[in-house]
Amino acid sequence: MGLKIIGSGFGRTGPMSLKRALERLAFGPCHHMEELLVHPEQVHHWQQIATGRRMNWEEVFAGYDSQVDRLIKLTLLREGQRVDVDMPVNDIGPTE
Repeated sequence: MGLKIIGSGFGRTGPMSLKRALERLAFGPCHHMEELLVHPEQVHHWQQIATGRRMNWEEVFAGYDSQVDRLIKLTLLREGQRVDVDMPVNDIGPTE
């Protein structure tokens, strides 16, 4: 697969910041679901993914070096793909 990095954070954990950082660090372009607004031709891939269809990930992510949406990480791991995953960790301090 062409992706070098996949971000695995949940929504509201900074995927847009991670997307911008990856692009600055030469791991771009980075795919984020906002790409569907700019590239509506990608919507058919996501409709098929939502139904559980196995995809040609090279085709889905053609032109991208990284991706920052959790759904993809889970799908790729389930299919046995080998990818590096960024796992955000938030230190919330003592719980007492």
